Amino acid sequence: SYNRWCFNIFAVFAISGIWHGASWTFVAWGVIHGLYMIIESGGRRLAEKLPGVSGGAGLTRIYSVLKVFTVFVLVNFAWIFFRSPSIREACLIVSRLHCGWAGILDARGMFSSMGVTLRELCFAGALIVFLEIVSYFERDKGMCDLMSSRPWVVRWAFMLLVVMLIINFAVTKSVPFLYFQF
Repeated sequence: SYNRWCFNIFAVFAISGIWHGASWTFVAWGVIHGLYMIIESGGRRLAEKLPGVSGGAGLTRIYSVLKVFTVFVLVNFAWIFFRSPSIREACLIVSRLHCGWAGILDARGMFSSMGVTLRELCFAGALIVFLEIVSYFERDKGMCDLMSSRPWVVRWAFMLLVVMLIINFAVTKSVPFLYFQF
């Protein structure tokens, strides 16, 4: 039955929270995701019962983008609980989500407060543009086919560039694995 399915989904996500760590914040993270799944399923079932609403065949591009944005926001909200040291701290963060938006238009200040330099920000933007260009050229053939048809000098130059970028942006300090922090 549908109610049994909802219970099972809720239990699986709560257990997955426990699996991620021995803290109530992880359980809350799992429970939140379980609730998301149940709400989405209930909404889909309701939409299928409404007259004139199809199961997704005629979705517009705007509706699809809104769905992606909604999922992004909801998952990031759940990450507050995953990364918080305690439920109290997570609730404090959630209660202050509406505060401090005055400096949001100051992108340089916003990114520097996260430890991102202007150089790294420009590089990330250039990388996004580069990946969009690659995606455009890959629409007919894959990257391997595209590179194999180029002269060896171009292939080696590209591979050398990738290696140099990896070395340049590599983490040079020891960062403990996330799950070893418990």
